[in-house]
Amino acid sequence: MQPWLTLQILPVLLHAAWRAGGADKLDWAVPVCLLAAALTLSAGVVQAAFAWRLAVPELRRRKAWFWRYLLVTTVFYTHFKNLVARQAHLKEALGERQWRVTPRAAAADAEAS
Repeated sequence: MQPWLTLQILPVLLHAAWRAGGADKLDWAVPVCLLAAALTLSAGVVQAAFAWRLAVPELRRRKAWFWRYLLVTTVFYTHFKNLVARQAHLKEALGERQWRVTPRAAAADAEAS
């Protein structure tokens, strides 16, 4: 459910800001705003925390790596991962189960034979 819920965060926040009369008048302590922010940002934080916790001691000492990973994961990777997950859900729901071989892969197979 998380890939689909995070897709709804921006419309929910925009609607809440519109109803409040603008983003500057929106009460950001409202539970829906807090939940939206927590849901959107939680995946990157959890991944970085687990990566740091499970890292070998030599890597764990390089805290800057984990902070950079947290930033990149939160801003870019999480959204890309959710896009791929939504695409997979749609393909499953539509019953698309065939593997499609691209022409490049077919050419490589022909050369191998």
